[in-house]
Amino acid sequence: MPNTKYLILDNGMVFTGTEVGAQTESIFEIVYNVSTNGYAAILSDPSYYGQGIVFTYPQIGNYGYKNEKLESDRFAASGIIVNELTTGNSQDSEDTLQKALEKYNIPGIQGIDTRYLAKLIRKNGTIIAKISNSNKNISKQIKEMKEKYHPTPIELITTKTVKKFGLKNKYKIAAYDFGIKQSIIDNLVERDCEVHLYPFQTDAKVLIGKKYDGFLLSPGPGDPEENVVAIKNVKALLQTKTPLFGICMGHQILGIASGYKTAKLGHGHRGPNQPVLQNTTGKIFITAQNHGYYVKLDNTNKNIGKFFTNIDDDSNEGLIYKNKPVFSVQFHPEASAGPNDTKFLFDLFLKNVKEYYATK
Repeated sequence: MPNTKYLILDNGMVFTGTEVGAQTESIFEIVYNVSTNGYAAILSDPSYYGQGIVFTYPQIGNYGYKNEKLESDRFAASGIIVNELTTGNSQDSEDTLQKALEKYNIPGIQGIDTRYLAKLIRKNGTIIAKISNSNKNISKQIKEMKEKYHPTPIELITTKTVKKFGLKNKYKIAAYDFGIKQSIIDNLVERDCEVHLYPFQTDAKVLIGKKYDGFLLSPGPGDPEENVVAIKNVKALLQTKTPLFGICMGHQILGIASGYKTAKLGHGHRGPNQPVLQNTTGKIFITAQNHGYYVKLDNTNKNIGKFFTNIDDDSNEGLIYKNKPVFSVQFHPEASAGPNDTKFLFDLFLKNVKEYYATK
């Protein structure tokens, strides 16, 4: 029989289930995702590093696991909570999701009412949790959970060396790696871009000195205001005329570098069904999102406008500069998993890159 596992919340609630994934314990911020598929892409998204994912869809794992569906070189999430983990797989899968969780040492628990958990998170906001092997000494475990948990700094997941993709493509793009997804790189390479991926600590002078055709600021986990090095570097990039595109964490860091503050959302925006309004056109798009913070936009900078707004809570979802080729979005235009409605933003970035390239 499967081992018994316990999900302990920092409010004292304890849920009993059975073990899936690795036979280990883990402490994390608990978040939920309402996606019905794409679980491999979600679990391997570096933005989920330090978080345990509650999947509200009742069965996860139906079509197995395949390496090429990953958004990074491993599963990044710190835990998985499901109602039922299935052992099924499709004809082209490499293995079951259970085997993949074991491979990447990700613990999990099943037999949990995940929709009830999602309601708890919506009501209470941030919850620290633990997948535990024991239901003894709960108060002591909660104390240890609160002491050990800290939002994941991006230095834990950034690339350690400069990596290059799409060699010999025409346009040269420098990307800061705060926790980039492979789909972002693929979208740029498909558009004739050679992408140079840099550790986030790299001094902006290095990127500026190489005269790139564009800069990209990637997604990533954690509190954006803690990333003082990244903010300083982006401030320097903004002093150039080079096109810049920020996504998710990259959007937040751009916002701070532009003089705005960020704040934590009550329960975050996560999943493939987040509606946003494009303020510049009046069009509405469905987007994939995974973030717990947002940029608090005000009217202090007349050179920056609202690009997108979240329809559900009116929070900012994008910035666009009026006097330079710079814009950012809070959501994931590369989707994976999610809709492709906003992939045109890569084309907009490329348009800016081409115009800048023609002037060099």
